[in-house]
Amino acid sequence: MLAKLSVLGHEYGCELDMWSVACTLYEIWTGQILFKGRDNNEMLKLMLDVRSKPSSRFIKKGMFWAEHFTEDMKFKYVETDAVTKMEKITPIAYTKPPSSFQAMLLTGHTLAPEQRKHFSNFKDLLERMLMIDPDKRISVREALRHPFITDKM
Repeated sequence: MLAKLSVLGHEYGCELDMWSVACTLYEIWTGQILFKGRDNNEMLKLMLDVRSKPSSRFIKKGMFWAEHFTEDMKFKYVETDAVTKMEKITPIAYTKPPSSFQAMLLTGHTLAPEQRKHFSNFKDLLERMLMIDPDKRISVREALRHPFITDKM
């Protein structure tokens, strides 16, 4: 559950806890680890796949941004070449929308009509908790007022 903030070298505070709580809620709901990477580079790729790339300005504020991004803001994905078994860097330009978070959450679940609104609120809360830029992430106070928490099922 290592948050992207620490991977890129940003300073972090309780916003990191919101990220961790969201990962935990996802894992409780799905039974799957949200970002299961072998190292920081792969974890960052998985986060970008799910949440999309944050602004270049945010990325460049991190101490380690150049380890993971090119000057033109392509992600440097480190992988092993299938043929040579050598490490290679594949630049990835994140220009398309990320994976469907809703589809990820619904895998293996069937919702009854009366559950759909509550699920929609759950998805919205997780998406707000998983905002990559902590300045855009939902605060604890806002999360406690979110309809997923306050509405009755």
